[in-house]
Amino acid sequence: MTDSGTPANGTYDLQFKLYDALTSGNQLPSGSPITQTKSAVLVTNGVFTVQLDFTAPAFPGADRFLDIGVKHPADASFTPLLPRQQLTSTPYSIHSLAAANLNTVTSGATPSVTNLTVLVLNYGSSTIVTDLTGGINGQCVALINIGSSVTINNTAPFSLNTTWNAGSNDTLTLCRSGSTWYETSRKNPSVPFAVF
Repeated sequence: MTDSGTPANGTYDLQFKLYDALTSGNQLPSGSPITQTKSAVLVTNGVFTVQLDFTAPAFPGADRFLDIGVKHPADASFTPLLPRQQLTSTPYSIHSLAAANLNTVTSGATPSVTNLTVLVLNYGSSTIVTDLTGGINGQCVALINIGSSVTINNTAPFSLNTTWNAGSNDTLTLCRSGSTWYETSRKNPSVPFAVF
């Protein structure tokens, strides 16, 4: 965030609303819209952190946009930061907290992720996973390896930061766009993310 053309520093009051469209649209959750105001938020070089809760019903899987208003504590009204910020796959994966869809796979290089948010890999020997079947556009799935080593190569249909050579308790989160599974996060082996 900037203030008079330079990165903002200091304390600001911030107001947050959730919408179903980039412009206009409906404030959410439907029927009981929530506006969250955070007072005296510390902003350093234009960056701030807050925790928000618009409740689980506001996140059924459709597009969501965060409307942010800002003001100095002494000001009378909030100034909107434009455009609204779309909530994309990584922050939006909080929706999976409401899901109980988990399965364990013990064989096969192309495990099914139909209706899953968590897939536990428990292979008895080293396995190269070549695809995830049954996935749909916009789906995210967390892979948790608890068995022998698993490899997912950075080749179609996967778009990874690097090949995932996983040992026990390593995790990888993937989200599907079109026919490609994109890496959104991993825990061990840790690698720096490329800048695109």
